[in-house]
Amino acid sequence: MLDPWITGRGRWKKALARAGYERRSWRRASAFHALTEREAADITAESKRTDSLIIANAGPPAALVTAAPRAPQVVYLGRIHPKKNITALIDAWTMLDAAGALPDCARLTIAGWGDRADVAAIEAQLGAAPSSAAFVGPQFGADKARLLADARFLALPSLSEGLPMAVLEAWAAGTPVLMSSECNLLAGFAAGAALDCGVTAASVAAALRRALALPDPAWLAMAAAAQQLATGPFSASAIARQWEAAYAGLMQRSPPE
Repeated sequence: MLDPWITGRGRWKKALARAGYERRSWRRASAFHALTEREAADITAESKRTDSLIIANAGPPAALVTAAPRAPQVVYLGRIHPKKNITALIDAWTMLDAAGALPDCARLTIAGWGDRADVAAIEAQLGAAPSSAAFVGPQFGADKARLLADARFLALPSLSEGLPMAVLEAWAAGTPVLMSSECNLLAGFAAGAALDCGVTAASVAAALRRALALPDPAWLAMAAAAQQLATGPFSASAIARQWEAAYAGLMQRSPPE
């Protein structure tokens, strides 16, 4: 909630909230919890406190997946909202289709929920997009698991994120990701489980073209890297150990004034 993209919206309401109660709460808190280094920097910029606990969310348990290539299906999964930058993703797909640069049977699936106006805008944009791009609405449980398990890539060209759970869910399903750096999961780039797609239609199109042209061995290496992140640093056991250490440290501190 202290991301600059968020704090720049509704400024006068946020100013009233800070004056009325938020700054007092910030002073009294034993600590702030940040999901990422960037979020910790945002907290410092707003609250002037530098003692944030930086602990990521845990992802779901990794699924048992077969080490086999998948069809050229790209999935967006999450909230339908302007900050998710879905319009750039659809524009990129349309550009590639017009250039004849999409593989045979390539599909883009937009899955999610949101305010009626935001959903209507995406549906209107898809009305002028290729038939290979479609909106399927919210997906939960087995339907969501199947969507991720069948996807060659998850795409998330967001303008603003904390730590997107959709990426962790994709990695647990052995699905590599195309994401912007605003997703704050740089470990995915370092591990080879993600490609940086930027936030413009042109950069997303370039990332899609590169991703869908990957030979199967290269894609399988990305899928393996994704699952290694899910079973390693973003596993429930690894995150629980970090919280155990964090609470042990908090109990040794003096209570806030």
